[in-house]
Amino acid sequence: MSGAVTARVVSAAALTVDQLAALTDLLTKKLNKPVEILAETDPAVIGGLYIHADGLVVDYTVKKRLNDMRDQLKRSKA
Repeated sequence: MSGAVTARVVSAAALTVDQLAALTDLLTKKLNKPVEILAETDPAVIGGLYIHADGLVVDYTVKKRLNDMRDQLKRSKA
């Protein structure tokens, strides 16, 4: 494995120690690099996770899903 990566993880509520450990293991395997989590909370995401690490961006937040649904409804009305 090469140098460590910092992963920015945003959630609506603080993640537990077990959740952070599981996420660290998952990202380490996915990126094939040691990962250090920089956890942030933002109630605006409503739920789910936003992850940005080493060029990988994963947005599984409820806010993103709601915005996508709104955009899809707008397009279907046009």
